[in-house]
Amino acid sequence: MRGLFKEKSFLFGFLFIVLLVTISFLYTGFIKDPNYEPKAVLYNENQEIIAKAPYAPSKDFLLGSDKEGKSVLTNLIEGAKYTVGLAVLLSLVRVLFSFILGYLIFILPRKIREKIETLFDAYHYAPTAIFAYLLLSPAVIAFSWSYDEKSKLILTIGVIIALALPILSIYIMREIESIFKMEFIESSRLMGGSSLHIFLKHVSPFLLPKIVIMFVQQVGQILTLFAHLALLDIFIGGGKQMVMDIDLEGNLVIESFSLSSEWGGLIGKSWGSFMTYPWMLFGPILAFTLTILAINFMAAGVIKWNQNENGKVPPKKVTSETLKMNQPISFNRINAKEMSQ
Repeated sequence: MRGLFKEKSFLFGFLFIVLLVTISFLYTGFIKDPNYEPKAVLYNENQEIIAKAPYAPSKDFLLGSDKEGKSVLTNLIEGAKYTVGLAVLLSLVRVLFSFILGYLIFILPRKIREKIETLFDAYHYAPTAIFAYLLLSPAVIAFSWSYDEKSKLILTIGVIIALALPILSIYIMREIESIFKMEFIESSRLMGGSSLHIFLKHVSPFLLPKIVIMFVQQVGQILTLFAHLALLDIFIGGGKQMVMDIDLEGNLVIESFSLSSEWGGLIGKSWGSFMTYPWMLFGPILAFTLTILAINFMAAGVIKWNQNENGKVPPKKVTSETLKMNQPISFNRINAKEMSQ
């Protein structure tokens, strides 16, 4: 694994993610003022209104502010640990469960395995965001009043994990099946190795690089799913609805807000204001873009590392015997005295 950190693309993406999450924790723990309250209206010395939120990008608000007067930049910094941290955690759980499920499918009888494989292959064509919305909207939107925030969070996390298991488990099952067809596996079986022993000692090392690649790719996919769900008013960590205005017909203008500063929630609550206040959407989209780009750098580094490891030829051990063997042969005439000796 040391060679992985020698890949520049992986190291660049890894350092970007670590730095981003570290800054987020430091800001929340040491810099953020817990008593600070954003101001939706700014007054001058004569108590005259000089500006109303959302504020445009300026010296005080580098990326502008939202409609509550909160700085977009500080929202992004604070929400990085929730967004990236949760994406990494969910990706890890996805890969772990898929690894276990893939092995369980592999040990099933072939006929049952083929039927499961055919069924799970259909998920390749299923839009994940739409499926997640259909499963979550009854609890999170339609009947949100009957569920507390903890139940909504657990349900959301469960759906995000479960939707990826069919595809990932079938992928791992096929990888295991291809490895078990190799010649050295048959040799191990002839020597009395059990299926579990062969899997742990011989198959797992072959699967590890591909699982690492899968894990990194899943982080990027989950980040994208967060953004898609937020556009459908499903916020990770819960959301709230606030009355923002009254239209000309006397109807209340209600907008949804994320309870945390999770980036998907920042995009969701700013989407309706894209034409009038584009900076509210620009900041979260830029954060998502840079983070997913860093994840892609990591994935490219892992793929390159895997290729180098698979194509690497171990160097021969240099000994005195090999040095003697590599000495050039002398064809000088040998005298009779040397021959007699």
